Amino acid sequence: MITPAVFRGRLHWLRHPEPGSGGEMAVFDWAAFRRMTCPPTSDEHLTNLVVADGSLMASEFRELGVYLWVLGGGGGAGEEIRWERRHRVELPWQARMPTWLDVVMGGDVEGDVVLGTSNGVVVYNVRSGTARVVDVGPGAVQLTRRALRIRESFVRHGFFETRPHPGLPSFILYE
Repeated sequence: MITPAVFRGRLHWLRHPEPGSGGEMAVFDWAAFRRMTCPPTSDEHLTNLVVADGSLMASEFRELGVYLWVLGGGGGAGEEIRWERRHRVELPWQARMPTWLDVVMGGDVEGDVVLGTSNGVVVYNVRSGTARVVDVGPGAVQLTRRALRIRESFVRHGFFETRPHPGLPSFILYE
């Protein structure tokens, strides 16, 4: 199951499910599905969508870090959709403990994007270009996509007001 990203009131899936739709994303605007150009990443299985700082982004997990592709254009009628690789986030543990299990935990309106693997977590700010490693305790963090599938809630629960770790930013999970 691919988790959609909610951007500008629409659901975005990285891969369109229909045969012959390679290189296209699925977008649902609550009335109909449409197709949109995918980001030019090298491996779609190591790519996830995230919304941060008011932008739709695609995170591309690479050998030593993560590239963040930002969607530009596509906002107006006839405007060309283009993806730009604007950020490269180093994951300091990748050189000594490589893993291919990537997880993008989410983004917020202040530009923080939380990235992680089974070996650690980094909070990267797209506005300042700064990254900080979050110490999540001893041992490998058991991060899985399954734990991150349901990120939206129509009812604001008290759970979302708590910060699970002082090094992680709080997220506004709905608009």
